[in-house]
Amino acid sequence: MAILAMALAARCDAAPTPQWPLPDEETLSYAVRWGRLTVVDATFVLRNRDSDAASHTIAVDATTTAIPSRIYRVANHYETVLDVRTGLPTTYRKECDEAKFAESSLLQYAQAERSAVYTRLDAPTRHAELVGDTHNLFSGLYYLRRHDFATRRTTDFHLDAKGVYWHARATRTRNLRTDAGDVWEVRVDFERAAGLEEPLQSDLLTDNIVRGDSPLTLHIRPAAEGGGRPPVVVYMEYQMRGFRLTAEFREDETDSASDG
Repeated sequence: MAILAMALAARCDAAPTPQWPLPDEETLSYAVRWGRLTVVDATFVLRNRDSDAASHTIAVDATTTAIPSRIYRVANHYETVLDVRTGLPTTYRKECDEAKFAESSLLQYAQAERSAVYTRLDAPTRHAELVGDTHNLFSGLYYLRRHDFATRRTTDFHLDAKGVYWHARATRTRNLRTDAGDVWEVRVDFERAAGLEEPLQSDLLTDNIVRGDSPLTLHIRPAAEGGGRPPVVVYMEYQMRGFRLTAEFREDETDSASDG
């Protein structure tokens, strides 16, 4: 396993880090659907964290809609601080309040030292060794927005999901014309690299997005020519406990504070 982790780390670290083409601030809204029913409203807010713009914060709020909340209530907040130079997370905070699950946790990443500290209110502090430059779920999505799939069809990166470290390979499978415009269809496959033997229990919304037996499908709309509109994930599809879920971008509710 150690040899495999070293090999995967070399593969990922060899890929060049793309430049940051996203705006300093933006708000994106998504409808998470099971079939035709919208079960969760999710909002992504990207903003400067400090005066010199050395770091950004991705704040995500996810709340069940009226009818689904009667069956299973979700009111979760996720906050990732990114180093703008690398796009890698430095901290990841989760505040999850669900009908049958609650979590308050803080993950601190020391990327240069290849280490992480996991702190939860209901568990001892845990120290772990990273396999290389490592994203969490949300920084990983922004990493893929930064990648030019027209130039490089495939990109590799590491991902931390519930204490398990994965090697992720994202591949542009085809170009599509959709209601959201021309997009790259991207398949993300995951291969376990290191970390916990069994993943930690997690919240319902993100629990099964990263899996070794099922790829994640994304539609990424490239940036507009001239940089007037940043690249955006307009569609995501994944399996959750036997159910197919999709997240669809709500263009008419987007409030971009910068043209990029």
